[in-house]
Order: sequence, then structure tokens, then C-alpha cells
Amino acid sequence: MTMVTFAAVLTPMRESVGAGLFAISVVGNVSYFAFGLLAPVSGFLADRIGSRRVLTMCCFGMAAACVGVALSRNIYTLGAALGLLGLAAALYHPAGLSLIARRVGSVEKAMSYHGILGTLGLALGPVVAGAITAGAGWRWPYVVCAVALAGMGAAFAGLAGRRGSSRAGRPAASPLLPQKTLLGGLLLFYVIAVMNGFIFHGATTFLPTRLATVKNLFVGNVMTTATLLLGVAGQYVGGLLASRWRYELVLAGSFLFSGAALVLLGTFQGAFLFAPALAYGFAHFSTQPVTNTLVSRLTSSRRQGIAFGVNFFLAFGLGSFGTGVAGYVGEKFGLGQAFGLLGLVGLAVVPLSFVLWYLRRRAAMGPPIRDAFREIPGG
Repeated sequence: MTMVTFAAVLTPMRESVGAGLFAISVVGNVSYFAFGLLAPVSGFLADRIGSRRVLTMCCFGMAAACVGVALSRNIYTLGAALGLLGLAAALYHPAGLSLIARRVGSVEKAMSYHGILGTLGLALGPVVAGAITAGAGWRWPYVVCAVALAGMGAAFAGLAGRRGSSRAGRPAASPLLPQKTLLGGLLLFYVIAVMNGFIFHGATTFLPTRLATVKNLFVGNVMTTATLLLGVAGQYVGGLLASRWRYELVLAGSFLFSGAALVLLGTFQGAFLFAPALAYGFAHFSTQPVTNTLVSRLTSSRRQGIAFGVNFFLAFGLGSFGTGVAGYVGEKFGLGQAFGLLGLVGLAVVPLSFVLWYLRRRAAMGPPIRDAFREIPGG
């Protein structure tokens, strides 16, 4: 919720600090870039000092940054505080995902539940922040976030400080974790991660505008929220399928449907846009538990923190260029062609997924998914 609060309070924030639209957008871009920039560092630290300690640093750092944002009186202090917020938030995903991969028995299910909660925060965060802003002003959503984050930081500090917890978050002995890294497969997966981030940033940025052609921007925003909320169901189904079938096959199917949906979003007009928009939301978010689990299956148990960090940086850092490319194509040739391009990128992932399946099968990195899932208690 914290990172998406910026978009919800942008207008009153800009007016309060006396900044122009371009200046405030630059500040936001700095924060979002910092969000992806520090992810590899988070993964490195998670491998060295433990995920729980990194999560403690993340929560307290974000809480301090939120206080800084709430106290800002000009564009410069606001920019510094939002930059710190992005850097602190970047610590979360690599440490949190590596903790799940190392400490949870059913990684597929855990990644699915983690993604569901994240998607709910993404969809509902702006609504909550907007409601608080309407009642108390734009600074108070950050105050609320600061209090919540400080409480979470204290909880993680307590867990990390327990006796013997210096090993918290470090590799646990598990027959499901690989003992070596499949370098070729991991590099191919990183290519897919960049393509996935490219699609997500481009489609999410311009989906409200595309759907606004049905009637108006309000309708476009409502349908975008519905699309993101349907991603919750996609998260669950993606995790469920990944626990029963080869990850790469689930990935191929998800990108096949999401890519086709984006092509239809670029082709259809009027009310016919609703169906492919919802299909895209469901199919795209179903990939998240699969991709997160694949990182853990392609990487040595002692290198999973840095592997998640690099993955996050590529998806949110390099992948963010999808916004600019889609905007350029949309301005030159029309927004429909931009969505068509994003759809073709998604369809291109399908054959790459089968290549990844071949590499994993050839390396014989573990038992088939069905057998592995049966080995998990309660699976």
C-alpha cells in the first residue's frame, strides 16, 4: 500500500509543496527507480545476515521515510523522503521471498498466498489512501503507514533477536531446494522476467486510458480496479496449478492467455474491451507464484536471496521501460497498437517457457512436480 499511496495523493501533495506536474512526476520516478535499484543488495544481505534482519531494516526504514514525507514542506525534502522510501521498500521482496522459499514446505501455495495479499494491497491501497486524504489531508496516509510499519519492524526485530535466530532466514535443509544453480536456465528465466515486467508496466499504466474509451475515465478506473482484483483469483489458481503441473507449462499457458487478451484489448472497441481486460488481469497475475517458485527451483539454496534480488531489479527496473515504449507507440500509432505490441511480447514468452522446461528436465534438478508435491505434508 505504501508505494502506491503516492499516486492516490499526488494532486494535493503537489499543491501543498508548490510543485509543477513535471517536478512531482520526476520525484515519483526517482522513488520507483530506487524501489528496484536496491533489490540485489537486499538479496545479498538476506544471504549473509538473514532475511528477518533485512525485513526489520526494511520496515523501520520505510517508517522513517513515511514520517519524512509527512513532514515535507518543499519539493526537495519531499524528493529526499520519497527516495529513501523507495530504497527502504526495495529491501522487502528479495528478503521476504527468500524467507518463504527456505522456510515454508509448500512453496507454491505460500507464494500464491503472498501474491494474493500483495495484489489486494495494490488494488485497495489507493482507495484507502484516498479515503484518509479526503477526511484528514494527504499527509495522514503516510502517518498511518509509518505507525503500521514501525509495529511490523518491532515484530521482526523480536523474531530476529530470539536465541539462535542469527540463522533466521538462511538456507534450511530441504530435499526440494537445489544444491546447485542451473545458470543457463536462470539466465533464460531472467529474460522472461524482463519481458514480464515490460508487459506489466506498459499495460497497467495505460489500461485505465484504454478502458476510458468505453465511456469516461471513471469507468476506466473502475474497470482497472476490477481487473486488479480479479488478479487475486489468478494468484490462487496459479499457485494451485503450479503445485500439480510443471511450472514451465503453467507459465506458458498463463502467457498464452494474457498475451492473447492484450492483443484483443488492442483490437476490440467499446464495451467489448471489458472481457479481454478481465482475462488479462486473471492470466497475468497467475504467473507471479509460478515465477517466484521458479527462482527457488533454479537457484542454489545458499544463493536464493541474491537471485530474488536480481529478478526483482530486472522486472521492476528494466521492465519499467515498458511504460515508455508503450507510450511512444500509443502516441505515434494509437493505444490499440501499443496493447497489441505488449500482447506479442507475452506470446513470445510461450516458446521460451518450453525451452526453460527442456533445460530443467535435462539438468534433472529434482523430481517431477507431482512427486515433489506429494512429499510435502498436507500437500
